[in-house]
Amino acid sequence: MTRVDNKYSRYWEKLKAHKISAVSILPLRAFLGFTFTFAGLQKLANPAFVSPNSPISIQSQFQAYARHSPIGSLISPLLHDAELVGVIIAIGELAVGIGTLLGLLSKLAACGGMAISFMLFLTVSFHATPYYTGSDIVFVFAWLPLVLGATGNLLSVDGYLAKYMHREKAKAAIEEANTRVINRRQAIKTITWSVAGASVLLAGAAAAIGRLMSAGNPASSLSPTLPSLGPTKSSLPPISGTTSTNANPPANGATTSSPPVANTTSPVTQAPGPSALPPGTPIGSAASLPPGRLASFTDPNTGDPAIAYHLQSGGFVAFDAVCPHAGCTVVALQSQGIYECPCHGSQFSLDNGSLLQGPAATGLKSLGIAQGSDGNLYISN
Repeated sequence: MTRVDNKYSRYWEKLKAHKISAVSILPLRAFLGFTFTFAGLQKLANPAFVSPNSPISIQSQFQAYARHSPIGSLISPLLHDAELVGVIIAIGELAVGIGTLLGLLSKLAACGGMAISFMLFLTVSFHATPYYTGSDIVFVFAWLPLVLGATGNLLSVDGYLAKYMHREKAKAAIEEANTRVINRRQAIKTITWSVAGASVLLAGAAAAIGRLMSAGNPASSLSPTLPSLGPTKSSLPPISGTTSTNANPPANGATTSSPPVANTTSPVTQAPGPSALPPGTPIGSAASLPPGRLASFTDPNTGDPAIAYHLQSGGFVAFDAVCPHAGCTVVALQSQGIYECPCHGSQFSLDNGSLLQGPAATGLKSLGIAQGSDGNLYISN
């Protein structure tokens, strides 16, 4: 057993000897730090991110993740506090980005960045096809060198503190060195709280600027919300005629008769039976969707958000509103004739849902829709 342990110890020592230089890791550190800082500020500066009525809000995204993510059962309990979770994620991204850029608590920041990226992979881009079109899995492995210790001491607060303590320990006695350790801890604590305070101030400033800009131009931050379909119509009334019904049925063998009554009303059209209606589930009244209009509804088969469109040329089309790239909910931009994914920019045709622009690999899923004789719209099962 000892021989095996010594063997692996030698391998580990050889592995540690092949260190990545701080210079070679600096571009990756700068990229990750800037990207996460920008991502956190972008979320905090966008009022639609925490607006429950916006299709690009964190709550709308959580609803999609709860249906499609492999960890959907863990996301469902967070739906009631989605806005708070979204703010925590944004501040976490901001803290990770600033810590990585400054080189402060670098390994902790790298672990946090890797955890956030892995969480986004499981929720946002898990179903991205092909898998390499989802950026989150790439970020997971981009953080790996920093997590394994290749942060380097170049242009970092951690490196400055390490050099300072090494220099002071070489000068001072053992007792003074112990005091310096306390001072170092105080210095790290002071710098950490300073960075945290700066992050909060920066986050507040970004949120304030975003709200001021959205107040001047609401369309710049809020995506259009489609109306819902009207309620389904009740079944057609029963046939109205002059036939009477005996309250007390006749006894066995007895017959009753009534004089014929002339039918003075116009002919009555028989109400359509179940076979006359399209197969499927009614989703709303067709009268609530005039030609050229769109409406949102929930697909009764999958629970996904969906969009119905009454074509100007006549007829209805319906599509699953979940983007096939990463599961985000698309929004309709009727003036541009497209559905667009607000997360990654995929675009689809308004009339047939076909793919116009990636990164999605396919178009929107088409749903079978038909108008019944009762005036309702039906989605086929």
